Amino acid sequence: MTAGLRNQIRLVDSDLPIGDMQPIKLLINSSILEQIVLARLGALFGVAALALSCIGLYGIMSYTMASRTREIGLRVALGAQRSQILWLAIRESLVLLAAGILIGIPAALAGSRFVSSMLVGVQAADPMSLVTVILIFGVVATLASYLPARRAAGVDPQVALRSE
Repeated sequence: MTAGLRNQIRLVDSDLPIGDMQPIKLLINSSILEQIVLARLGALFGVAALALSCIGLYGIMSYTMASRTREIGLRVALGAQRSQILWLAIRESLVLLAAGILIGIPAALAGSRFVSSMLVGVQAADPMSLVTVILIFGVVATLASYLPARRAAGVDPQVALRSE
């Protein structure tokens, strides 16, 4: 196709210099390559930060539940049902999650003003991104409290009371 275009251009003006012909898509991609690399690197760091914060949240909730084994054993010895113990742990994590959301969303919106010039195709206050992160943290917080609480609720009250 390029040979045919070169012939047609030479028929119109033989003195017109014809440079290297490339598809426009290739020219556009090469001109914004730096932005594409920065966007992918930013996304990678964002995923890494999200993973680290999920691991940290799980670690904190697991440690909290493990340190409360004696209290949970006492509650079980006094007649608390397993579902009550689980709900206690999940409720506490959801309260912490709500506090984190109340602090984190305004901080994220304030911080997005500083990086809005680097965002291409995404609004500074992208509601889908915010909802996705809230849902991910909600699932992680629930699992991070449920699993250790389930383990603590299954402990024999006598063993839990003798610990420490």
